[in-house]
Amino acid sequence: LNNYNTGSLLIRQITGPDVGGRVVNVDIITDINLVNYDPRELNTNYSLDIIGYILPQYTETYRFYGIANDRVRIWVGNQLILNVWDTNDGLEYTSADISLTAGLWTPIYVQFQNITGTSSLQIRWQSTTLVKSFIPSSAMAWDNSFTRIPRGLSSSDSFTLYSTANGLKTVRSGLLTIDGTGTLTMSSTNNS
Repeated sequence: LNNYNTGSLLIRQITGPDVGGRVVNVDIITDINLVNYDPRELNTNYSLDIIGYILPQYTETYRFYGIANDRVRIWVGNQLILNVWDTNDGLEYTSADISLTAGLWTPIYVQFQNITGTSSLQIRWQSTTLVKSFIPSSAMAWDNSFTRIPRGLSSSDSFTLYSTANGLKTVRSGLLTIDGTGTLTMSSTNNS
């Protein structure tokens, strides 16, 4: 880690949905147990991102648990392990399993969005040995040079284009991919 600060994670408050607006506040947090976290009084339609590193105590498989009102995504080790980007009412969701190594600082990145009403975000972890608990501040750090989404993350989804010229007819379908540099790739099959 370069210029790292232990005992906390970096949190940014952002105007608008999908962590795509203007950063209006940057702070640090010592746990991910946020209820009505809103230092800039953006009561609705705002996003947070939490950036830093976690330090596992055991070399084993971990699971992360997220409770969010409204949306949450979690990346650990640059892998998307939890993606609940549909509006929900504070239910707990379980991540995919991920293997972590004891004593190795591992990147964590969390996106959160509050659309309306009360906001809440809670992130816990659990392993074979570790009971489900909040990540302690002693296992948190952030790096001064780490200011945006970790590189190497990507997203993809399928698409279908329709034409209404001669009724509703599929023209193309395929896959859209956005890589960690923001490059959009569209691979499609011509169905007409």
